[in-house]
Amino acid sequence: MSYWERSRNGIATSEIAQLIHRFAASRLLVGAWRIALFFTGPKHAGENIAEVLKHRARELPAPIQMCDALRATQTEVAYITVLVANCPAHGRRQLVEGGNFPQECRYIPETLGEVYQNDARASRNYHRKNGCACTMNTADQ
Repeated sequence: MSYWERSRNGIATSEIAQLIHRFAASRLLVGAWRIALFFTGPKHAGENIAEVLKHRARELPAPIQMCDALRATQTEVAYITVLVANCPAHGRRQLVEGGNFPQECRYIPETLGEVYQNDARASRNYHRKNGCACTMNTADQ
């Protein structure tokens, strides 16, 4: 364990999720597997994902990593190119919290706000219909 890892005093949990599709020779979907790995400890998500990617076949196409824009959550592995898809919710939040921008610039964050409201509403309806526990913020209802 490096000095940097020993000097951390927080704990983080990272999830790596993958949906793998299996196709028949006719290109019809015949099955799928859902894989989820959870890591809890002093390492950030980017470090945990880097450890997993070290075991990945090099000939596979570049993986896509969805994460927030924090540097600690992004992955660096010397021989693998990782496509980073920063979470648009975090980007919108930073814009909205900044607050002062001209009317011409408000269209995108306001439209994204509508998208997130619709998504939250659909998620709540799904959870109610299927009897699932829902931990979403109820202030948006």
